[in-house]
Amino acid sequence: MSASAIAAAYRARMTRIVCVAVLAALALATPVSAKPATLVTFHKSGGVAGVDQRLTVRTDGRAAISNRGATTQHRQLRASTMRRLRSRLAAAHLERPLPQPPMGCADCFEYAISYHGHHVKLIDAGNLPARVVPLVNELTRIAARRVLNSVS
Repeated sequence: MSASAIAAAYRARMTRIVCVAVLAALALATPVSAKPATLVTFHKSGGVAGVDQRLTVRTDGRAAISNRGATTQHRQLRASTMRRLRSRLAAAHLERPLPQPPMGCADCFEYAISYHGHHVKLIDAGNLPARVVPLVNELTRIAARRVLNSVS
């Protein structure tokens, strides 16, 4: 075997080894700061007291809450709360059309909910569609910070 044939075989073998090593490194690599996707966003506003609550819940259970523009607080939802929230989201069928909200309700609460690409606006004049009431109640409860653990 000539020297050039030996060198070519060596280069081909080394190329295969490097390719395998690179592929193995890529397969084992995990993203360092992958941000979990947003599960749901919720905005409650209005009422006699001028409520302004905002809530974002991520798929890993982290929640960001702000009230009346105050500093956003970050919390971790309990596993039981996440199960209940997912159940309420599924049961609300936000992908289906909802009745148009009434116009001109002075002291009513207004809700905006975004979930899986569906954006819903509701006005609570005492006649919310039955399928969304448990969801609105759960989101309101979460935004009121009664079911949260601090995240350090």
